Amino acid sequence: ARAAITEVAPPVPVAQAVVPVPVAQPVVAPGEPALSVAAAARPTDGGWTPESWADWVDHASGLAGAALNLARHAHLTVVAGGRWELQLSPKYQMLAGGQALPQLQQKLAAQFPDQAVMLEIREPGVETPVQRRQRLLQERRVQAETALRQDPVVKAVMTTFDAVLVPESLTLPH
Repeated sequence: ARAAITEVAPPVPVAQAVVPVPVAQPVVAPGEPALSVAAAARPTDGGWTPESWADWVDHASGLAGAALNLARHAHLTVVAGGRWELQLSPKYQMLAGGQALPQLQQKLAAQFPDQAVMLEIREPGVETPVQRRQRLLQERRVQAETALRQDPVVKAVMTTFDAVLVPESLTLPH
């Protein structure tokens, strides 16, 4: 049973109740430096980092369609002898069919002419661009939920109307 409410706060005018909550942050994980696309989309001396590969795939590759989908589900790494290896999980090996792999290899060859890329079907040892995007989106969703739960207007609405915040209902801009 609920306790009876003896005092009711006056309603808050709608114009005052709207409080902007900054949830559209740049997609940069905490602790990751914000690099320019040109600087980030290049392999380091030690090879491709998950961040540099994701940046190249999404911003510098010029890929589209099936080749883009393949690149987003794989990770490019440097293996023994300086050879480049595209690691693709066995559960996504069908993405390498058709013209996807040759198109990806052509884009890489155009930008990095001294490198040949071989496909290796195995679990990438690091985060792929798709996994990175999902992780960053989840982090943004948690930040947005936290900001909303701490907002005094949201707290007042939740208390006054016995409202519930449904995290799955949060829509974040891309």
